[in-house]
Amino acid sequence: VRPRLSASLIVIDRSASKPRFLLGRRHDAHAFMPGKFVFPGGKLERGDAKLPGIPLNETSLGLLTGGGIGAAAAHALGIAAVREAWEEAAVCVTYGYNAAYTPRGLPFYPYLSSLAYVARAITPPGFPRRYDTRFFATFRDRTIEEQREAKASDEMTGFGYYSHAETAQINLPAITRIILEHVCKRLAADPLLELRQPLPTFRTRRGKFVCDWR
Repeated sequence: VRPRLSASLIVIDRSASKPRFLLGRRHDAHAFMPGKFVFPGGKLERGDAKLPGIPLNETSLGLLTGGGIGAAAAHALGIAAVREAWEEAAVCVTYGYNAAYTPRGLPFYPYLSSLAYVARAITPPGFPRRYDTRFFATFRDRTIEEQREAKASDEMTGFGYYSHAETAQINLPAITRIILEHVCKRLAADPLLELRQPLPTFRTRRGKFVCDWR
């Protein structure tokens, strides 16, 4: 199974002494990671490249294009992360809010500049579906959250913010836990996620789980 391009958004609540992360539970009927708590995210869709938005910041764009992704694809991945966060978790990544502006149902103008590209992970062989996922992060105070009860998602449910310690009590996939630990370390060294840091790519090579840094 060839991995499909996808994007995921890590929303960080920094209002307390320890950061907390938005996670939701995938429905049990899913073929891929049923019942697991994950970050909002999903596969790239054909229309994502055409959606307008405030561009990615120079650091995130440079990391994406330096990794072999063209500028148009980088923009599309940022849009996909923002779109999935809205569709699954009713989170609007924007500094402004315009209910009259609704490209493909987005009630806001996507603010990709607030996204920090933090990691990449490729699903190992053997899964019924495989994804080549770029993980972006942003802060909760840079978003607007709609009432999730009014926007039920057929993908995920039970959204909540969890500290790193609290995630020990919920069912996280191994790769989600690894990404979470990486982001916690990144925040300790770079609280605003503004510095250009080595970027990890998690993958399987010759049957072994590896992490490549660049």
